[in-house]
Amino acid sequence: MATFMIYLIGTVALAGYLQNELVALIWRSTKVVLSMFILFSICLTSYYHFRYLLKTGLDLSFQQILFFYVTGIVIFGAIYNQLYFLDYNFFNYPNPIIIPPPQLMNPGLDGLILVLDFLAYSACVSLSIDYTRISSGASSAIVPIVNIIEVLFSLVFVALFISMFVQKSSSSNENSTTINADENIN
Repeated sequence: MATFMIYLIGTVALAGYLQNELVALIWRSTKVVLSMFILFSICLTSYYHFRYLLKTGLDLSFQQILFFYVTGIVIFGAIYNQLYFLDYNFFNYPNPIIIPPPQLMNPGLDGLILVLDFLAYSACVSLSIDYTRISSGASSAIVPIVNIIEVLFSLVFVALFISMFVQKSSSSNENSTTINADENIN
């Protein structure tokens, strides 16, 4: 009975806050800022990780590079999704699944489809491919700035992929030189 009373009081007390547009704006803005902080943390972590590997001469692996790259794509997708909920005019989305109201809402299954749509948009931006369903809107400079940051993020990981192959080929050349030198001695 006590649990039901707490649920009932909480539902009634929070009902006013859930319909408040200012609370929704603060919540959505906080989610965008926290996602950008998580993205910054991932970038910093990957920088220190790969710097350590390159300085010590340890092997770069495809799985490590792919992990950080895919994590960044997912976080950028979350940022785009949250920017859409902050103001849907940031994007040119011809047939949106959801048009977010100014109040907080539970998007349900349509929200999951929207998340997947922005995840696909993020992957296309990182590869510099046009995504036909969504594009950055002309009403704001926020989304194009995030797009530029994501493209730069992707270029860094392309450079890491290249350095991984260069490191692998140079280590294989050193091994073949060592083997040839051993054969000449014998």
